[in-house]
Amino acid sequence: MRIIKRPVSLGVPDWLADLDQASIVSKPLPLEKLLGGSVFYPSSGFDGSPVANMGHWFQSFVYVDYGYSRSELHKELVEHPFSGYRLIGTREVGVGELTPRGSSRPNLTKEEIERVRDADRQRKMPFCDWLVFEREPSKSVKHGPDRFSLLYLCADGAAAYHALYINNNVSPSVIALIQPGYGFGGNWTDFHDPKGVLARTVMANSAGRPEFLLYGGWSARKNFQISPWPYYDHLEGWYSYADSGNVGLWAHSS
Repeated sequence: MRIIKRPVSLGVPDWLADLDQASIVSKPLPLEKLLGGSVFYPSSGFDGSPVANMGHWFQSFVYVDYGYSRSELHKELVEHPFSGYRLIGTREVGVGELTPRGSSRPNLTKEEIERVRDADRQRKMPFCDWLVFEREPSKSVKHGPDRFSLLYLCADGAAAYHALYINNNVSPSVIALIQPGYGFGGNWTDFHDPKGVLARTVMANSAGRPEFLLYGGWSARKNFQISPWPYYDHLEGWYSYADSGNVGLWAHSS
């Protein structure tokens, strides 16, 4: 059950409403539109819950996970598509399109350097796909936004945040820490750690910090009552996750 209550967005932005397959392929990637005000989801897997629960307010989603290949993404979209939506266009995106100002990586501690080297051996081949979805005519506006954009990267979450947002001097509106995994979960660093590389990178962005943090996973709400990053100290509400999980929406109180 969705408990989060916020004013519903007035509609799809023009840059997204005007897209079709031809323009998605032929026109320059609208990078600033895709990144500014987006929902950034590292270690996303194929979790559609942020789209289902936040899509009325945010229509651009950036998913990042180094555990899945391009073929696995395409298979997932066929076998488990976004409910009530059809794919209206897609294309492959090159590294140069994502980092037109050049690229750099976040600063790592000595320990982090050793751990990330070990993780490099397990990663799938990097790629980026841009996909745009449209709500099926049989579904009402209550089902979700008319359209949404999904930029899906096979990459490390902290490195991707640095390359996309810091290098391009832009900030997302939401960052999602939902069952990100650590150790046996496959992630080389703990995204929940407020002193970890992801938190350090996000908080140091000169373009600003995300307005909201999504935090939760496969557990009862009582286990997610304290935000992992102290900056986000006001709980706005919850939505259900998987069969028995919960995700909270956190904001900064001042």
